[in-house]
Amino acid sequence: EESGAITGLFDDRGKYIYLTRDEMDRVTKAIRQRGRISFSDLSKISNELIDFSGTRTVNDKLLETDDTAS
Repeated sequence: EESGAITGLFDDRGKYIYLTRDEMDRVTKAIRQRGRISFSDLSKISNELIDFSGTRTVNDKLLETDDTAS
């Protein structure tokens, strides 16, 4: 976020899901603990550790166009 990078993933419908730093850290830790994992295992881990409630957090800086961004 601080670097201007967007952090998240696409779900099976192609919808982008924003991940908080905490969610990313928890998923990363789970993957490192298990080592090599399958896509289905990653899906299960993600379902346990990521909030899919649909709560939207808006960062006004992300809404700026190229013309208004500094």
